[in-house]
Amino acid sequence: MNAYQAECKRLRALTQQQFEDEVFERVMAAIDFGALYGVEQELWSALPMRDPSLEKDDMATLDKVCDASKAMIEQLVVRAMSDVRRYIRFGPPSEEEAADCDLCRQLRDEHLREA
Repeated sequence: MNAYQAECKRLRALTQQQFEDEVFERVMAAIDFGALYGVEQELWSALPMRDPSLEKDDMATLDKVCDASKAMIEQLVVRAMSDVRRYIRFGPPSEEEAADCDLCRQLRDEHLREA
């Protein structure tokens, strides 16, 4: 049995929930939650600036701001999944990518010469 066949066998043995959980963990590892939390913190300030009803400094209003921030982040993450920019890279390959790829290194060198 080769590696492909072994992986097919392993994946086919998983329940749908196990498969989704495995993919979910990979998705979680791919997301920069620190940066996302930074955006959420910015919203905590920006939302009350846009909506005066959210300017009060009481727990009920703070909860509304937090809920609205979370909802907006959730909506925008879903929107990002449909954005073409997630498939396109602008600019040269990174140094790390260019280190192991002759074509990438050539593209990077050409881009840096033109800059």
